[in-house]
Amino acid sequence: MTETNADEAQIVFFDASLSAFMASVTFTVPDTTDGLADFGFQFWGAGEERVRIVVDTLQGVYATHADEALRLGTASGFETAPGAQNTLQLLVDGNQALFGINGELVSAMELRGAPVDDRVNILIGLYAEDSVQDRVTEYQDFRVWDLNGGAPSNPDEKGAAAPDVEVLDLGDHLLAFTDEPRVGSV
Repeated sequence: MTETNADEAQIVFFDASLSAFMASVTFTVPDTTDGLADFGFQFWGAGEERVRIVVDTLQGVYATHADEALRLGTASGFETAPGAQNTLQLLVDGNQALFGINGELVSAMELRGAPVDDRVNILIGLYAEDSVQDRVTEYQDFRVWDLNGGAPSNPDEKGAAAPDVEVLDLGDHLLAFTDEPRVGSV
């Protein structure tokens, strides 16, 4: 992903519309000598109504929805050195969301509004102060699972079988991820 405009987040769209899902992606921290970097997920809706959850290279975790931005806490397990790899995990079911980094729960939150079937995306450069023109951020293993167990929404994944689920115990919360995504991967 290449940051091309400081006023606009760079987004990779996953072509499936889901309201209840799990998603996982691994980002590589770019050279941050010119400024901060941020990484995260976007889901549920269009325009300002979408929900975004991001972490930055100061280990701050933030959520935005409509006109509201909240600091959710600190991700002490997020590796900040250039070249470090961090796996972001998100589970959204009903109005509940769990956000994890490198297998550790970072935030549990209640989402406002009714769940909306929409694309699940990854993004960088959400905040203009974190964006550096032409900086490249590598990512890998962007995977999405449909929690409703229905047929995959991605036309390229018709008939994909539901995989076995591995449940990761994160204290009072569970994150369930599998080796193979139910909907597909990018």
